[in-house]
Amino acid sequence: MGPHEKNTQIGIVEIIRQRIRRLRLQRQFTQEDLCERAGISVDAVSRIENGSRVPTLDTLEKIAAALGVRIVDLVTTTEVRGPQIAPSIQSIVNLLERYPAEVHKTAEKVIKAMVKGLPAGEVARAAAEDGEEYRTPPRKRR
Repeated sequence: MGPHEKNTQIGIVEIIRQRIRRLRLQRQFTQEDLCERAGISVDAVSRIENGSRVPTLDTLEKIAAALGVRIVDLVTTTEVRGPQIAPSIQSIVNLLERYPAEVHKTAEKVIKAMVKGLPAGEVARAAAEDGEEYRTPPRKRR
């Protein structure tokens, strides 16, 4: 291996390490959350993120799937842009991901019924009670 190859390898490992950590934090996952989703040990995630372990291709595939990205997104030098999700919604998603698909479907129905059944004033009042501002969406023209 020539001197340039070693520098490139170190650079890629650093990119992978930083990318995994950044994506994990963006998704509000703990290292434990990521290890459960990826089916790897917490020690492995910790060592990969702190740079003391170089992940295998198999491990990268598992981590990418757990983070909802392609494996190439972990090794590319361009920034991966995920959807911009409000923290409160991400918290609900994180909670629901621990349950089977049937629970997801039921939760979706409950949320749809709740939102559909609330007058805009009630939604605004509920948001205000939580210290948030709510803006009534524009009415759709028929």
